[in-house]
Amino acid sequence: MMTALPRMRLPLPEAQRPRADGIAAALLGSFQAIGGYLYATIDLAAVENAEEWLELLKRSGGRNLFASHPEAEAESLAAWQMGLGDASGHDKTLLGYSVEQALLSDGVTWLIGALPADEMATRLSRRLTARLPEGDALFRCYDPRLLPVIHEAWDQIPPHPFFALGSRWHFLDASFQLQYAPLTEPGPVDPFVPPMLVSDEQHRRLQAVSELHQLARFLGLRKPEQFFRIAPGDRLAFIALQRSNAAACGAARFADVLRYCELAMEHGAEFHRQPRWQEVWEQMLHTGLSLADAVSKAEMEGRRP
Repeated sequence: MMTALPRMRLPLPEAQRPRADGIAAALLGSFQAIGGYLYATIDLAAVENAEEWLELLKRSGGRNLFASHPEAEAESLAAWQMGLGDASGHDKTLLGYSVEQALLSDGVTWLIGALPADEMATRLSRRLTARLPEGDALFRCYDPRLLPVIHEAWDQIPPHPFFALGSRWHFLDASFQLQYAPLTEPGPVDPFVPPMLVSDEQHRRLQAVSELHQLARFLGLRKPEQFFRIAPGDRLAFIALQRSNAAACGAARFADVLRYCELAMEHGAEFHRQPRWQEVWEQMLHTGLSLADAVSKAEMEGRRP
């Protein structure tokens, strides 16, 4: 019987089909070389047609990773674990579809390891609470945008017990290239003791990356023609540079940084150095105006930057 898959309002463009097939083949190759189990994590808050995904996950034996958390009843917004392969074989259809979703959203990662489904889901669920200086919060370790930062921020010798989950945690980077965070082989007892302790510096790093991706999403919505001219692998670097330039000019609020990035796409990455923009930065510094208001004021006074 064929697996009934959730419909997508914006299906994968045919031009991207070879990329998707290549990623699926690479994941399968990694799984076959390592053995054990292959899982996908699906963030229903980030994918299309969450209700249809929920039906598919329940039909295919998916595990709700929020099950032991206060958010458990919000099933259609939860992160789920879905089995894609074991020693008996793999589900080619689900594997391919998970790759399509990963290319179209920020909602999918893949794990390879020796833990059976229930134990893997239990361990992942135990890792979803972060203890911040101001209190506890959801630790979105399944988010492909945050996963590489988490691995880098908690990289240590010996490995942090958080990573005692298997062999590899795969994700797509900003260039849609398949990457992975190395894991450590799990013993019979989970060495991780929740919650995940997050320092101020680690929290700042996670917030900074989250903001970059949030800016990218808004730029893609507000200025798609200009933003999508930038090569996928260069977009986050472009935003990070412009965020730094914006801060140097006194634009630190999110709305100001967003507008600054738009102006950089319109006028060039070094536009802030031009003499005609110096009055705008001065206005912001001395009056507290937003960047949009400072630009509007300059235009009304006949000093269009």
